[in-house]
Amino acid sequence: MSTSEAVELTPTPLKKKDNEERISVASNWTLIWWRFKKHRLALICGVVLIVLYGVVLVPDFFATEDPEFTDALQAFMPPRSIQLFDDGQVSPWVPGVTGKRNPTTRRMEWQIDPNVKVPVKFFATGY
Repeated sequence: MSTSEAVELTPTPLKKKDNEERISVASNWTLIWWRFKKHRLALICGVVLIVLYGVVLVPDFFATEDPEFTDALQAFMPPRSIQLFDDGQVSPWVPGVTGKRNPTTRRMEWQIDPNVKVPVKFFATGY
């Protein structure tokens, strides 16, 4: 065995000793963080939680409707699927809806009108 091989074998025990010393002087929060970093699901959940807190801090940016405005007539409008393409171009839209009150039941009955195209805008001003 040459001296170069002996030198290569010696750093391993020293590294282990350094890690033990580092752990023994680390604060409780540092130990928790080191353990947390090893858990992949915990990191993913932490990122999701940070994103949700970001949404809570700036809700107006993510809001789709004015919180002060209500339209009771549109409360039970059926959901519509978004169409991404219009005439071969990327132009998102949803089909229009027409409503009529049933004279017998006095309930609104909604019909999807495929002839009316309501454009969808991203990062538009207002609600």
